[in-house]
Formats: sequence, structure tokens, C-alpha cells
Amino acid sequence: MFNSIRLYLVGSSRILNLSIAAFIAAGSLGCGKQDIGWGFYQQMAEQPKIKMHNAFAFFTDGRGSRPYEEGTVARGMLQENEHLYSGLKEGGTAAAWKDLNPSKEPMTLVQAKSPYYETFPMEVTEELILRGKERFNIYCSVCHGVTGAGNGMIVQRGYLPPPSFYVDHSRGLKYLTGAAVPLPEAPEGYYFQVITHGYGGMGSYSAQIKPRDRWAIIAYIRAMQETFGKTAGQAVAQKEAK
Repeated sequence: MFNSIRLYLVGSSRILNLSIAAFIAAGSLGCGKQDIGWGFYQQMAEQPKIKMHNAFAFFTDGRGSRPYEEGTVARGMLQENEHLYSGLKEGGTAAAWKDLNPSKEPMTLVQAKSPYYETFPMEVTEELILRGKERFNIYCSVCHGVTGAGNGMIVQRGYLPPPSFYVDHSRGLKYLTGAAVPLPEAPEGYYFQVITHGYGGMGSYSAQIKPRDRWAIIAYIRAMQETFGKTAGQAVAQKEAK
């Protein structure tokens, strides 16, 4: 009986030793960077690919990066619609602003060396305005306030206040006569340019807000100006009268 137990223990010990040896051998297969095995080395860190701007002898010019084929446009970068993607139009005059010019002469807007579009590049629908409201509340209300009066939460805590969309004049948009343009009368393209490039204490929001959403925000601003503008103007007039 004892002999049977001893033989069993010896056999089990051999099996255990062989198992440990096999485990160690399998683990050591992938220890080297150039070895292929089932080890713990992260071989995805050493992928057989050519990284951008690295040298590569396969091509005659020695470059890993290949030049674009003629006519290639990166996805999302085919911006042929100047109205949609810039808000600016080439040449022409701002005929709609003649009544604001005492000289009654045709005039062009100074900013960006081009007049701004005074229309939207898409149909203004309820859906577009609601989208603009959502984006406005996310990105704009913290400074401009939820009603666009220029009294957002960070302004209430000491930050530089932006102009009101209802009663203030633009700080950067002027006619050739030098007169500042009231924000309710500023062209849609001007708003688009400010959102895109920033102005004064406001930085660019081109990385956060897509072009179509910028127009949606402008549509919402126009809706607020139509809704609150007259009331805000009357309040200011009454205050100045006192």
C-alpha cells in the first residue's frame, strides 16, 4: 500500500515539474522584441508599418509618406460653398445698408476685406433654430447669457462682458464712414466669422462648433432678437430718458 502511495506521489511530482517547465518555456518565447510567441510582450507596440514622415527605402524618394493623388480632398474639407463655410462673398456692395450711410453712397463692410452674406446658406426651419438653441446654451450662454443680453454666469463673476445682441453696437464691424453697426443689424456672415475666428475676449469656436451648427446658432440669435429685441431697446431708451 505504501509503495503504491510513494509511486503516486513521485508520478504527480514529475507531472507538476513538467508542467512548470512547459509554462516557463512557453512564457519565454515572446520575451525578445524580435521573437514571435505567446509571451507577455506587447507586440502591437512594434507594428510593421510605416509611420508618417519616417524614411522608407522601398520608394525611390526614400519617404514613407506618399504625396496625395491629384484632386484628392480630405474627408470633410471640400468647402466649395463659400456662403456655408465662410459667410463671406467676394466683391459687391452692401446695398441693404445705404439707409444707414448719411452720404447715401454704396459701401462695403471693412472686416476681412470682403462683404458678409446677409442671408443663410440653408432654409431656416424650426428644427434649425432648436439645434441652434441647444448649441448656444452649451457654448455661448456661459458668457452671453441664456437670453443673449451679455450677462452670462462668468460675466457675473468678473469676466469681460460681451455686447448685448439687442442694444449694443459691434466692437469690430464698421462701415467705411467709421460708424459702428448695431448688432441687430449686423449681417449673418459677420456672426459666422466671429464664431469661427473669435474677437476680443472671445476665442475661436471653430474646433467645437461645426459650420452648420454655427449657422444654427445665428438663426437662434435672430429668433431671440426678434423676440426680445424691441423690449430690450425700449428698456434702454427709458433708462436713458431718466
